[in-house]
Amino acid sequence: MLTLNLLPEQYKIEYRFDQKRRFFVLVVIALCFLIALFAALLFATSLFLNIQATALKESLAIQESGEYIRRITETERSIKNANTALVSLAKARTETVSAGAIIESVAALVPTGVHLENVSVDAQSDVVSIRGFAQLRDQMLAFAGALSASEYAAPESLKNPDQNLLKEKNFVFELIFTIAGFERQPTKP
Repeated sequence: MLTLNLLPEQYKIEYRFDQKRRFFVLVVIALCFLIALFAALLFATSLFLNIQATALKESLAIQESGEYIRRITETERSIKNANTALVSLAKARTETVSAGAIIESVAALVPTGVHLENVSVDAQSDVVSIRGFAQLRDQMLAFAGALSASEYAAPESLKNPDQNLLKEKNFVFELIFTIAGFERQPTKP
């Protein structure tokens, strides 16, 4: 079969343009229809999800106001408080100074004629206070010199009050120094 197009060239161009325009309009209309359909589906879905979310929020509010949830919340709060207390106790335990090792080291330096009455260790400030009795001032001064030269007394930290030097025989003395040379040791549980 043979087809002849006897239209003049001007009409042929307008005809082709008209076909292209109709095709373009058809595509635009189809695209607008698809977009409208998609928007309608999205609106329906969002409306459905909004209704579901509202129902879930109401259900959750009802459940949270129940006695069981209140007890669970109070239990969680008490567990958190207990954990906080345990953490602070564990921290305090790791920061304790081994008082036994310090007292043992001090006792090893005591010369004859000097008697210790009280040795106290302040773990917060790392200060050791020693009270004792000395038969002679020179013995107490030798003990104080040994303490200040020891590895566990911080340099220049030994405090020897003037009252220790007033009497020459049979007197009570007090020495205070800051701990140095001892690592903080964790105590055994």
